[in-house]
Amino acid sequence: MMLFNNLKSFLNLSIISLIFSFFLLNIFPLFFSLDLSLKLVLILLFLFNFFRLKKIYLVRNTYKFFIFFFLLIAISRLIEYKVFNFFYSIINEKNVSWLITISISFVFKFLYLEMLNLFQDKKNKIF
Repeated sequence: MMLFNNLKSFLNLSIISLIFSFFLLNIFPLFFSLDLSLKLVLILLFLFNFFRLKKIYLVRNTYKFFIFFFLLIAISRLIEYKVFNFFYSIINEKNVSWLITISISFVFKFLYLEMLNLFQDKKNKIF
């Protein structure tokens, strides 16, 4: 049941992040290049998701959570950046490319966070 509740919370966060990122990805290119806009969106999503996930998973030790979360996000954001550029070079449509990228990323991030949460439950509350 907890897995389902976490999935529901994570899905809710992801939908909010998706809307937020689409909004920013369509506004920022008016002022910056698409490449810089994408980097800014990824950085802002990191900050937004960090604070929201900290509340979802009821993290006690923010420092350790930040380290694990930063590892996840640093790696995933680099991959998202590359995946977005790959799909954008094929499709040449930023919104569709972004939707594909975020959809792929969602699955892997949820699984990673659930594994951390499972590890936390078994190893005397690391976070």
